[in-house]
Amino acid sequence: MKFVDESGKPVTPNFNELTKQKQFTIRKNNNPIELSDAIKYPGN
Repeated sequence: MKFVDESGKPVTPNFNELTKQKQFTIRKNNNPIELSDAIKYPGN
């Protein structure tokens, strides 16, 4: 797959590196349960 940058030059992205960066961002920022909203069970 080829992409073209702003100046018209063809660019081939490194999808493996993009995937690693995206996974790191998701792991860092994706907290589905906020601790303030977590269910408090008795006995814990």
